Amino acid sequence: GCGCGRVMAMHRWACSLGRAGGAGMRRHCSSTALAPHLARLRSQPQPLLRRLAALDHIHCEYSQLEDEYLARQRALQVELRTKMAVLFAARQGVVSGEASATAAQIKGSELKPLILESQIEAVDSSNGLPQFWPMAMRQCSALELESGEHVCTSRDWQILDYLKEISVRHWSPPPEDPEQAGLADDEEQEADTEVDDSEELGFALEFRFAPNEFLDHEVPPTLYCYAQGEVSLTCPPVWRQDANPTVVLKRKKVKRKGKPAEIVSSPQPTHSFFRLFNEPSIEDDQASDAAGLVSVSELHEQLVLPIAEELMPNATIYYMRALLESDDNEPTESAAS
Repeated sequence: GCGCGRVMAMHRWACSLGRAGGAGMRRHCSSTALAPHLARLRSQPQPLLRRLAALDHIHCEYSQLEDEYLARQRALQVELRTKMAVLFAARQGVVSGEASATAAQIKGSELKPLILESQIEAVDSSNGLPQFWPMAMRQCSALELESGEHVCTSRDWQILDYLKEISVRHWSPPPEDPEQAGLADDEEQEADTEVDDSEELGFALEFRFAPNEFLDHEVPPTLYCYAQGEVSLTCPPVWRQDANPTVVLKRKKVKRKGKPAEIVSSPQPTHSFFRLFNEPSIEDDQASDAAGLVSVSELHEQLVLPIAEELMPNATIYYMRALLESDDNEPTESAAS
């Protein structure tokens, strides 16, 4: 992996440190009033209270140090996200064909010796890099399940062939206060241009598709996640009729007394990458266990952070690896033009 993943991992550690550090124990540090629960120590001997006061002061200094560190770490994380977003947008511009490779980019690449001088200043066509994201996903070992099999099935790849962009952007989790939670609506799930200092640094993973016969490309499947990768909300694909790869129809013969046998079809969950966009539930856990599948909650645990921290920053490396491992080294006509 690259440094981006390591920095994001450090951020998750810092977030967990902040949550585990006992905010309630720090409140009295900046207060001149004695907290009620500490007043019960009044009966203790004065020498002991003096030592406790010294330890309490040291603890307060630790809490202040922790707060300062977390504030600096958060500022660095916000800066990192902002700069990463710019780089990812530039990469997607080249991938989609909306932007042409610049001379500065070519001259700063290890691939420069492979490019003719006459081509450095050339203007690219609008074809971009076909199949960039599916090819990168095929090479990303982080998308393998604990069983060792790739999460994507042959049925999934037929759909993923139309995948034109994966993006990761800032998302602010809804407030935990039930009274404030009602204020959140669909519009607030959109990407934020600015990050409030009080907001948790959540993120959204969005998958955009070209028009196809499997799903509605105008409704991009999206995962809304907390900083440590826990999925808070999902926006599942809108499937065309009979195109949902996450279910199969199981047929069985039902016999009723005095009536001829009847064939009944019922949907059953089946292994698919797109189950990642389902909501975890007790019903899913039971159905997955009965079908011998990894549950949706387990899929979230195994795949969300690898997509955000491995596939996203390293997609170019995975794409080039796919080209190197291709049996046919000749560039496709659409990519070469």
